[in-house]
Amino acid sequence: MRWQYSSLALFFVLASGASRALAQPGVYVYDPARGTLPTDQGWSLAESAPEPAPTVSGGALHTGPTNIGPRQFWYTQFSRPLHFADGIFIEADLHIVQSTYDPVSGGVGQRAGYYLALSDNSGRYVFAGIAGSLLFLTATNIAPVGASCPSISFPAAGARHVYRLQADESGARLLVDGVQKLFMPLGTELNVPNRPIFSDLSVDGAHTAHLYGLKTSAPPPLCPADFDADGSADFFDYDAFVTCFEGGACPPGASADFDGDGSVDFFDYDAFVAAFESPC
Repeated sequence: MRWQYSSLALFFVLASGASRALAQPGVYVYDPARGTLPTDQGWSLAESAPEPAPTVSGGALHTGPTNIGPRQFWYTQFSRPLHFADGIFIEADLHIVQSTYDPVSGGVGQRAGYYLALSDNSGRYVFAGIAGSLLFLTATNIAPVGASCPSISFPAAGARHVYRLQADESGARLLVDGVQKLFMPLGTELNVPNRPIFSDLSVDGAHTAHLYGLKTSAPPPLCPADFDADGSADFFDYDAFVTCFEGGACPPGASADFDGDGSVDFFDYDAFVAAFESPC
């Protein structure tokens, strides 16, 4: 039945004609609604010591209460480059239950219990710290309090918000529910390149949180139509996209939002078919 539907849908799309320019997917996701941990959807887990095991239920990833000292975070290491000049982001639909804040960690900076982070191909990085009642940005290991590490009071604890860390050559921005809260210029310090990261990054922080969804910029695929990322573009990719588009299981890291505009609609189907018809 799936293949029958796919063939009919393909005929309809081809007959209607492509009316919108194809955009590179460039989006990598974690979807807790699938009922699996990030490690089952293409993300790697890093722990500096054993922490409470994360769980997934009710459409959310539940983490914590983590402890001061260890770290527990997820990351994806892309083999192809990310460039701040292209404009990249990481966005989390997140309910912070509690998240600590240390303003003078070791006398040299500040630390939160929950983080979102990005690094580009050169290794430059930006971090957004989300504490229970404060947000901050930093692009330095020292993370000093002040202009080079701006912060703002914000009642994060006890509420669900969409946090979006984005960066381009003009600087880094932290938006909450679509409203910009902080901005800072990019720094020059270097870390591991081409990585988005989320959760407990600091040995001086701890949190409890429920994550309902996460997406981040990804390098353009070598072949956009290779939806299942098996190295070739074929009808298995088409079938995988239809399954994902209809609300079924998506390949690890893939999204039905193929055109990357933030919504899943017929334009995504149109964009995928256009990619599928184009040789790689």
